[in-house]
Amino acid sequence: DQAAIWCGLAILLMGIPSALGFNLWSHVTLEIGGGEKNILSILDHVVTSYALPIGVLGVAGYAGWAVDPDDWRDEVSTDPWSTLLFDGWLWLVRIVSPAAILIILFSNAGLFG
Repeated sequence: DQAAIWCGLAILLMGIPSALGFNLWSHVTLEIGGGEKNILSILDHVVTSYALPIGVLGVAGYAGWAVDPDDWRDEVSTDPWSTLLFDGWLWLVRIVSPAAILIILFSNAGLFG
């Protein structure tokens, strides 16, 4: 049960800035990207620009590469259209989605001008 304690502490520590961002820490600002931002704006930027794309990249990688395709195929019908759609879906999850997510992630990091 050590894992539950550590997860609970991590959640508590990550929740403190968002809980205090509107009251005790509302005056705290950092100059980022040419303007001053408060704690909640910084957290919003970090989560939407980096954490979500990395999480989605992990889900796509797991769904496309770690899970056996036959396990996914068993979940869909066996008619020819379902097989064709499944093959297209698998290609999208394995190749297109990670590439698009990496482009978004690199763009958010400012690597594309």
